[in-house]
Amino acid sequence: MIQNGELNENANGLYDYNGGTFLFAAGKLRDDVNGLWQDAEGTWWFLANGQVQKQHTGVAEYDGQFFYVVDGKLATSFNGTVEYDGATFRVVAGQLYEKVA
Repeated sequence: MIQNGELNENANGLYDYNGGTFLFAAGKLRDDVNGLWQDAEGTWWFLANGQVQKQHTGVAEYDGQFFYVVDGKLATSFNGTVEYDGATFRVVAGQLYEKVA
């Protein structure tokens, strides 16, 4: 993250740039981050190459568990069912649980 012609080593977290939202740590783009990532406020985001995937609505895996993501953000308020990998799963607070069909 260059600001006023210098590397801003204090840039940590998500920053908007040119229509996208990107993850920085110590002023550098974290393009090695893929999958679900939690920010300092506790919100989970779905990233690919360090960029929030706002166009993604679907399932994401984290630590062996599956979660429902809407517009690149973990859908913690979603309760219902989703289709995934040819089956229907029950979702509670954004997390997929047992297969229902």
